[in-house]
Amino acid sequence: MRILIDLQACQTASRRRGIGRYSASLVDAIVQIAKPQEISLLLNAAYPESIESIADRFDARIPRARIHAFTSPSPVAEIDPVNGWRARAAEIVRIAKVCTLRPDAVLLTSLFEGYVDEATTSLPDESDCVNAAILYDLIPLVRPGVLDTSTARAWYERKLASLRRCDLLLAISNHARAEAIAAADIPAERITVISTAADACFRYVERAPDEVRAVCERHAIDRPFVLYAGGFDERKNVRALIAGYAALPPAVRQAHRLVLAGALDDDAQRSLRRDAGRHGLANDDVIFTGHIDDAELAALYGTCVVFAFPSLHEGFGLPVLEAMACGAAVVASNATSVPEVMDRADALFDARNPRAITERLHSVVDDAALRASLQRYGPLRAATFSWRASAQRALEALIDARQRKRSYPSSVTNRRTSGNAVADERPTLAYVSPLPPERTGVASYSAQLLVPLREHYQIELVSEQKGVDLDDALTELPVRTVEWFDAHANAYDRVLYHVGNSPFHHGALELLHRHPGTVVLHDVHLGAALNWIEQLGLVMGAFS
Repeated sequence: MRILIDLQACQTASRRRGIGRYSASLVDAIVQIAKPQEISLLLNAAYPESIESIADRFDARIPRARIHAFTSPSPVAEIDPVNGWRARAAEIVRIAKVCTLRPDAVLLTSLFEGYVDEATTSLPDESDCVNAAILYDLIPLVRPGVLDTSTARAWYERKLASLRRCDLLLAISNHARAEAIAAADIPAERITVISTAADACFRYVERAPDEVRAVCERHAIDRPFVLYAGGFDERKNVRALIAGYAALPPAVRQAHRLVLAGALDDDAQRSLRRDAGRHGLANDDVIFTGHIDDAELAALYGTCVVFAFPSLHEGFGLPVLEAMACGAAVVASNATSVPEVMDRADALFDARNPRAITERLHSVVDDAALRASLQRYGPLRAATFSWRASAQRALEALIDARQRKRSYPSSVTNRRTSGNAVADERPTLAYVSPLPPERTGVASYSAQLLVPLREHYQIELVSEQKGVDLDDALTELPVRTVEWFDAHANAYDRVLYHVGNSPFHHGALELLHRHPGTVVLHDVHLGAALNWIEQLGLVMGAFS
């Protein structure tokens, strides 16, 4: 079985976040156990430096000949609506590249890319191969306020539509699976939970006093500390953690710093410092580390008195697992997926209630026996998660999905089979062009091209002409109206437009916005056609 893995998540800004780390670790594990399956990678040529680093990472395990890159128009970041047409074109280019590689299954490690970066993720409307994606969470769907612009919401809805078309979703937690079933109405049988794991660098080790001292000095940590690591968007609920820490008994609080690890911009840091000040905290009570590498983060996990994770919504909650693996005493939110990671009720709190956070922090800081119990528990619990197990579940799910798809032919195949007749394997083609007797060179061109083109496609003509005058060899071709085509455009394998610089083509220009396809451009400049469209009032400003 040929499996093509789209690894753009390791090229975009996601590579510095949990999604990129998850993608790289899962693919590492898949490659190690994949035989006899054949693994290939699909990358984006818009990120040339990352292509080399990814190829080096998988050197000797994936031959360079099986590491592919697609090139598409740019820029495509959809935060700028001007890029919308390029983004749609890039999606078509990417799908075409996938088709040339003829995989049995395609796995998208991150579907929700391309809003603020140059990634292109897309799924064909119909495909004979299995289309699969990693399901991390559906936070923007269930927490609508996360997306604060209509442009962002429209982009997310398009990605969500692709997610619903997937033959298989590989969920990182039971909560993510349940969320997709309930909120996105995705059939349960199409979602497999594969879980996740902490990377090997996150493990319990005895740390020498000099190492602990060096880590603390680098971040001006001069006393025992409460640690948080992760993002800083509102759902991470860091403000509630600051409030909970500030409400500790004065002697306890004064004996401990609050260390917030992770990258955030200056404005966000100033906002959190203002919050801390309102709770009576001094500037040096709260320490921001900024971005730190994994080795340093592991050292902080292993050094802290308690690791606190107050998030309101997680697809999994990887920092919880990482901290436990390093031997930290972990307390965390009782929301969404976090309890299935912790699996220990006496370490959970109601994250919506800062007082509950205070009580849980105080219980661990003040009770040495409870703290020691949590420190022993963490590595044992973390050991129940492994990348090898996640990779094995992913491969088995992909193989099962492939077998199911073979058993139930796609609607494309069904459409080409009528009764007991032999299936017509030619792709279907909607052909949009002026046709004879219209007095335009494009119409004559089409009349000649259609004859040999019939050998390769099942052709249906799209035209608003009152009559069509074609040779006898072409009279059997169905002629569809624009209204009919609007209702059935998605049923075609290909759409082909012929466009020139005359009034005959205004209908094609309108249709292109609704149903993208391949264009045969008969003139390099369309000024006359656009001027005519504007002068007749069909599209205001089309030319000017």
